Amino acid sequence: MECPGGYITRLGTCFHDRVAELDILRRAVAEDYFSLLIIYGPKRAGKSELLRYFFSMLLGRIGHVYAIYINVKDRRGETALKDIEVDVFGASEEIASYISERLRELPEPALSTFIPIVQAARRFIGILIKEYRIGASDRIYVVADEFHRMRGYTSLRDRLEDLEAIASSIQDNRFYSNSTWSRVRAIVAVSDGYIFARDEEGKTLWQRLMGYGADYLFVGEMDPDSFGKILEDYCSSKGYRGDRCQELGEMVISIAGRLPGWIPDIDGYIVEAT
Repeated sequence: MECPGGYITRLGTCFHDRVAELDILRRAVAEDYFSLLIIYGPKRAGKSELLRYFFSMLLGRIGHVYAIYINVKDRRGETALKDIEVDVFGASEEIASYISERLRELPEPALSTFIPIVQAARRFIGILIKEYRIGASDRIYVVADEFHRMRGYTSLRDRLEDLEAIASSIQDNRFYSNSTWSRVRAIVAVSDGYIFARDEEGKTLWQRLMGYGADYLFVGEMDPDSFGKILEDYCSSKGYRGDRCQELGEMVISIAGRLPGWIPDIDGYIVEAT
């Protein structure tokens, strides 16, 4: 399968649509108007794929920006960074290697919550300026995909307070060039219900982050044409033809809507049933 830019999704398809969401992400990063960006939407809507596509394919067009992408949902068993997918985008191979190695040296407990990782990125800034002479306006975006799965929190309040602390630290210092906080931004991806849940104090994520420069991006169902293209790519990769592909598409839409992440799961159910 030949895809634009050679990018193939984890479904084994080309990347389709999400033009509006990609444009919002591009402007948000290029214009630097947030301290913390919350990307939310239904389970398996494609939030992770959107982030990976943006950072791997489009970040380079902006320039002077690096991204540390941590895919929390890949974690298995004990808390250990080696069990999590970590990618560094927008940086030279040398800088990416340095950041990855330093992250893997963090003590185990520091990897189970988000703020120690963001604080580590702050420390990287000073070293990168001194040792690698990165630009005065260069920024690092720290991305926690599936943030709500991080294991080091004991309550929803702990999670929300962590995000509040990160957002406030960035927002309070973002215009002070001598502060390393001014060079760091954070992005988290969560399920849609998570941002409306109330903690033990009765506060939602929206209320916790009010006034701290947080912004939000919703990722929902795909439009019919784009979903159809993904389904066609998926069926082609599996060797499905005609009625088999149509049956799969109709079942996915009836059960989950046009959420592409459900395609392989529902396909698996059909295979088991037959």
